[in-house]
Amino acid sequence: MFFLVIHAGYESSDHRIAHSPGLYDCTNLPVCQNEGFVKQVDGVCSCECVDGLSGPHCTRVNTSAGCGGTINLRAGHSDWIDMIGYLNGLTCTWLIKGPEKTTIQVYINSIGLPSSILDNCLHYIEIRDYLSGTKGKLICGNSGGARFIKKNLGPTNMMLVRFDSQYSVIKPGRGFLLTVTAAPSANATVTDSFERDFTTLMRHGTSGVDFKWTTNKYWDLHNFDIAAFDGNLMASLRKYNFGADFTYTGVAKLETSVVFTNEDNPCDNVVCQYGGKCELNVSRSHNPKFWCNCRFGFSGEFCEKC
Repeated sequence: MFFLVIHAGYESSDHRIAHSPGLYDCTNLPVCQNEGFVKQVDGVCSCECVDGLSGPHCTRVNTSAGCGGTINLRAGHSDWIDMIGYLNGLTCTWLIKGPEKTTIQVYINSIGLPSSILDNCLHYIEIRDYLSGTKGKLICGNSGGARFIKKNLGPTNMMLVRFDSQYSVIKPGRGFLLTVTAAPSANATVTDSFERDFTTLMRHGTSGVDFKWTTNKYWDLHNFDIAAFDGNLMASLRKYNFGADFTYTGVAKLETSVVFTNEDNPCDNVVCQYGGKCELNVSRSHNPKFWCNCRFGFSGEFCEKC
């Protein structure tokens, strides 16, 4: 039997928003990694890390001795997490990372973790396949075969997996064996990069392909309406034969062309603060305008608000 506990709803998490009005006074803004963010307390700026990570840049894994750590995977490669014969009193954390354009997947090869008569997990795996700063799925029981894939919200090439056997009243179960993989993925963001006075046009390539592209202004992603920026379209893959599965060997093409414009660049002399990037907002209805693409936790015309 296999027990999966999912925390109800979509929880808001402080890992994306730091309530720190005095953040503008930071002199040496730290670079926070692994979905951490900058926070100011008593005039001192530091990184606030997701639960399970710590350190000046959120790169230190908080874990018990003999388990956990960072697993760095190459694209298309896998590794094992072997906790067969574990002991009581553990809190283990694994930070699983892959290259860009990959999605982390976790497969449960086997599991034997105790639960109560009310199906509450007493020792459990926690898989954070949603946002790293929110509670994950709690897993126990004695049946393997489940697969968990990082959702396309935030970086898909990073996932936190934790294990808790702190409840010492009962004896340990058999343990578990996981396979973690950095799967090549079209979920990762892929962009054309040109000089600022170029724009990119796309059209569907039809010769020798297995998939077709559809473009939408809005996309329903896990019950969220994700909107494209004005003047741009989202592209998503659709299988010609809807009864067949996607395969990594399938071929899809986007043919791109470049249009040169000699207008003044709206991004000239624009400074987006706190790591923001100036980008062009192109529309047929008006001349190109600038907008600052801000990092998580920042907003405003020039990313000046926290």
